[in-house]
Amino acid sequence: MIVSVVSLITMLLFVNVNKFVERDKTLNSRIENVERTLQSISSLEKDLESIREEIIDLQVANQVIKDEYKRAQELKKMIDSQLKAVNMAVNRKSVKETIFNYLLGFILGIMSSIIASIIYEKFKKRQELT
Repeated sequence: MIVSVVSLITMLLFVNVNKFVERDKTLNSRIENVERTLQSISSLEKDLESIREEIIDLQVANQVIKDEYKRAQELKKMIDSQLKAVNMAVNRKSVKETIFNYLLGFILGIMSSIIASIIYEKFKKRQELT
């Protein structure tokens, strides 16, 4: 009877030890799985932090571009108004220049009419002679 009791106790101990070993194996595998997941999360956190820094850099660069564009537009307006003023100053003719241009055109017109009538008269005389 003692042998059977010892045998029963041994069997119960073996079954309990096997259960603890299986639990330990599953617990160890779960711990390893959790550690791998934590490493993945840590890697994702680093990647997200890098992306966040890049987005901040892009926002700063975008703001710089917007500011430069705004300044360029203001300069363009200023240059356009100055160019218009310069063109008006350059193209503005004095009264003397205007009178001179009209007189010169008038005199050249009369001279060309006289020359044309002289040529016409000579041409007419040649035709009469022939």
